[in-house]
Amino acid sequence: MACIEGKSSCDNILSVRSSKNDGIYEVRVLKRWRVPDFFKPEMFDSVAMVLIDKHGHKIEAVIPENLLCVFDEKIVEGRVYRISSLSVKLNFGHSVSTFHRYKFEFNKNTKVEPCSNCAVIPTYGLSLIGADDVLKKKEKKECYKYLVDVVGVITKVQHNKDFYPDGKVIRSVTFKLNNERKSFCCELYGSLVDDFKNLVKSCSNGLPIVVLQFVRINYVQGGTLVQGVENVTKIHVNPATDELLRFKSGLVLYLSRSANYGGLLRSSLEPRLSEMIDFLKDYPVKTIGELKSDPELGTFIVNARMLDIVKMDPWWYPICKCNKIFDKYIGAFHCTKCNAADFKAAPKVKLTVEVEDETGYALVTSFDHVMAKLAVYDTSAREINSDNFYRAFAAIMGKSIMWIVKKTFHGPDFVGCSFDLVRVSNHKAVIEYFRGKGLYTTPSKIVRRRLLSNVIAGELNELLPSTTTTSDLEDLYLSAAYPIGLDNDRASSSGSKRPRD
Repeated sequence: MACIEGKSSCDNILSVRSSKNDGIYEVRVLKRWRVPDFFKPEMFDSVAMVLIDKHGHKIEAVIPENLLCVFDEKIVEGRVYRISSLSVKLNFGHSVSTFHRYKFEFNKNTKVEPCSNCAVIPTYGLSLIGADDVLKKKEKKECYKYLVDVVGVITKVQHNKDFYPDGKVIRSVTFKLNNERKSFCCELYGSLVDDFKNLVKSCSNGLPIVVLQFVRINYVQGGTLVQGVENVTKIHVNPATDELLRFKSGLVLYLSRSANYGGLLRSSLEPRLSEMIDFLKDYPVKTIGELKSDPELGTFIVNARMLDIVKMDPWWYPICKCNKIFDKYIGAFHCTKCNAADFKAAPKVKLTVEVEDETGYALVTSFDHVMAKLAVYDTSAREINSDNFYRAFAAIMGKSIMWIVKKTFHGPDFVGCSFDLVRVSNHKAVIEYFRGKGLYTTPSKIVRRRLLSNVIAGELNELLPSTTTTSDLEDLYLSAAYPIGLDNDRASSSGSKRPRD
């Protein structure tokens, strides 16, 4: 059954009062967990959950122990229900999961019906707060009682094991989440450690954005620490939500405008010997047409000219002290070359360039440092934008040079193939070597900058904010609980706002 749009058959969670027990609510179960008995931790006292309506408003609901046999199996996390005849209680305690002044409690008259009207109700229900708001909690030197949702890019990870005299071993993972210029520390225990590992393992293309939903902000050793709550906290890694898209776009905009980028600066004027030797390895030399028609994967040498920069993706990547980019997280960021797990988060730009020879064209992806030897870079132009990059490579546009590419995927013409750049060189010795073998066959030509070069993913306009603040969330629910001149709620002694904790 679904609530009818435009009718008052479904109530807004924000309008919940202790004097109003006849409301009908269409809600999604965002999170559901069992609450252990205080005196018998191995037993469960009740089941708690966070509900969200189509307006994005949230409230906690509790199924008491005596009604678990009636409702426990009826309600599944993530699904949408139409619930009515709920009791309304004050929402208080040392730690509460929502900012709502009230919470629901199931009773013997409560009705629960599955609902098909799912699309209008948020799936994640995130109310993200940023690093500034998290760090401000340090000023009060106390633990914040509301559970919150935090977001950031991972910039440090450390796995720990704590050993106790009774033989008990507790695993934890501590990490930093970064929001542009500021970062804060996070800590997860128990089963959340495995959840974190499994989710981050599946990520690629740079350091992931992590969302911790329903976490506690504690004041620990003179600073703020975001801590997970066992069985309550949810971990999302790179979730495809509007909030995360805005957050990531804001970070890309910040990174693009940063004046500290130096990814195209040459480390030396002369190429390293290893860069020259790579072209002497026994890699097959093929044309672009042969690469696209032959399904074989592997590493190949191609003589081609660069036509355009068609895409730029600036982001942060985990870099080892040996300057190697960590390929992926395998339960830790581990460098096989140095046997090291520590990394620094460094801004990199992944370029997609169009190259061609006389047999066809291909799109090749490359990190900025792989192509840096070919760049003529203006040290005063340190922002990441298409103009600076196009000027840096203008001297080689249309020039016939040598490429070592790794073919990672073969597809039909309408899908295309995937190529990663391993090495590129316009060094005279390299070119003469292949010319002598009759394999330097692509002529240079004059190319003009295309319109596509001006439309690059990293160049973004001002964006709507992706985070809110705990003050705004408190005000939202408090103003609803105490509407001036309208509130007749007996649960409160006055209509004024209570002071914040």
